[in-house]
Amino acid sequence: MGVTEFLQEDEAQQLLRELKNSVMALTRRVELLDVFLGPKREDLMFDTPFQVTTVQPGQEVEVYRQDIRLGFVGVITHIGNDWFPNTSLSRFIDQRTAEQPIVRQIAPVNQPLAVKIFVQREVVWLAKNSDSVVHTFGILTNGYFIPSDLYDRTVGVEG
Repeated sequence: MGVTEFLQEDEAQQLLRELKNSVMALTRRVELLDVFLGPKREDLMFDTPFQVTTVQPGQEVEVYRQDIRLGFVGVITHIGNDWFPNTSLSRFIDQRTAEQPIVRQIAPVNQPLAVKIFVQREVVWLAKNSDSVVHTFGILTNGYFIPSDLYDRTVGVEG
């Protein structure tokens, strides 16, 4: 093989590597769009995004729970809650709470706040009623499931 043929083959291999890298980058970007736009399939949506529970005076009870399916990651897209004076809510994501008890309405359940929160295991909301009357709490935590491997591939791209 002559020098000319060697250089042409080397250029072709380099172009092929660049094309492969470009296709991989595009694939990651499309996967990110899938993550942030959400699925179009009902079977990948959260099971019961709006849950309601009555809480007696002096009680603290679970108002909302969404377990994340094995092999998937949950993506919370909207949250909203009912709130009453002398009550508080605690939100746990993957068995951790990142905030003090919530003593306000984050957003109405019929006009929820848009968010993007990734969940590995579960989302749980507790309501504590320190009032002297019964209150009925509604919690909206809407979202969808994405495969864990897709999440693992796109987290690095997202940063």
